[in-house]
Amino acid sequence: MTGGVKRVRSIFRCQACGHAEPKWAGKCPGCDAWNTLAEEAAPGPRGRGASATMAGSRPISIAEAIDTDSVPRLV
Repeated sequence: MTGGVKRVRSIFRCQACGHAEPKWAGKCPGCDAWNTLAEEAAPGPRGRGASATMAGSRPISIAEAIDTDSVPRLV
């Protein structure tokens, strides 16, 4: 499916205690206050794939990643 409308994710945050829920509820599970959950945009994109911390990394070979000289070989 291409060309669709991008859905904006939202969360519901309690105006009394700051607790966040993925869905609206009448009562905050964090502080038991009624009608205090307000909808707001969810922080950051929720995509699939590599995280933002891996953006500047490069793939390396196993030989580069593991120091084989420091581990005795079992035969």
